Formats: sequence, structure tokens, C-alpha cells
Amino acid sequence: MDIISRMPIEPDKAVWGALLGACRVHHNVELAKVAAEALMRLEPESSGPYILLYNMYADAGRWNDADEIRMIMENNNIKKERGYSRVDSTCL
Repeated sequence: MDIISRMPIEPDKAVWGALLGACRVHHNVELAKVAAEALMRLEPESSGPYILLYNMYADAGRWNDADEIRMIMENNNIKKERGYSRVDSTCL
């Protein structure tokens, strides 16, 4: 977090997103909350930071915090984007 606070420019969604991803890899839930909240301020309509933070709370067994994230999403009408997969069965 110190490196972000010392940046000569205001951190954007790429910086906060990278930090949030690193927090996921290293299981740093508290720093993930800071990064996710920054992303939520920058892109309030995006479900990504909410879902990542929810998943981190769930992985850590912090179900009350995870439920709070879901409630915030519902109250702000933020919907999880549906994922999809495609398999190409064309043989050459």
C-alpha cells in the first residue's frame, strides 16, 4: 500500500485491480478490501470488485462480511455478469 500512496499520479483502476489480484493470490483480505473499495469508487457499476471481495471473504470463512457484500450489491442493483464458455469442435 505504501508504494501506491507514494505514486506521483493518482492510482487508476489498473493499479487498484492489480493490487486486488495480488491480494487474492496472497490471501490478504484486509488489503483486498482497501483495493476493492477504491475500485468501487472508480467504477461503481462494475460487479468485479464486489465479486472478488465476496469470494475472498468466503474463502476466509468470513460469511458475515461476504453476506454484507451481497447486500450492498442488491441495494445498489449491481448484477454479477454471467460467465460463458465456448468449445470449438471443428477438426482440421
